[in-house]
Amino acid sequence: MRSKLTIQPDRVLSTDDTIEEFAKKSGQTYNQVWKSSIKWAEEVMKQQMYGFISNKMDFIVDRTLLTKKSRRSMMDKISYMAKGLGVSVEFQIYFLDTDFDIITRVNSERTISGRSLPIDTLEEMMNRVVLPQADEGFTDIFVVRRDSRGQFISHTQGSKSY
Repeated sequence: MRSKLTIQPDRVLSTDDTIEEFAKKSGQTYNQVWKSSIKWAEEVMKQQMYGFISNKMDFIVDRTLLTKKSRRSMMDKISYMAKGLGVSVEFQIYFLDTDFDIITRVNSERTISGRSLPIDTLEEMMNRVVLPQADEGFTDIFVVRRDSRGQFISHTQGSKSY
């Protein structure tokens, strides 16, 4: 098992962060600019990935990838880019397994920044969640949960973490 990735904030790629920064600079909320800026934010992420892959640097993609299909799509994009650069890549996943009450609390806190989602959307997303599996091509799977005190804990089993 490869060691856990040391999280370096400048290596966490997030379209949400890019959109949030744009919203603040334009004096709008995240929700107000999301539709018009998501494709641009995805292009920014793609360029950042290219830079990290070409320099053989680890990075984290911070995305809500709820299903095997959505995770496969992201992994295929990264693999294609890496192959074109002659670089081999490995995939680890840190899957945040969060109780719905915590999700709704965080969502209500996001109302201030205009980044909240309707409850029915959150419920739909929760119903679509598929926990990551070894057959998806991950070298390591870390399922991270919050304990009763709100602290993050990672569950480990054998050579994979669950």
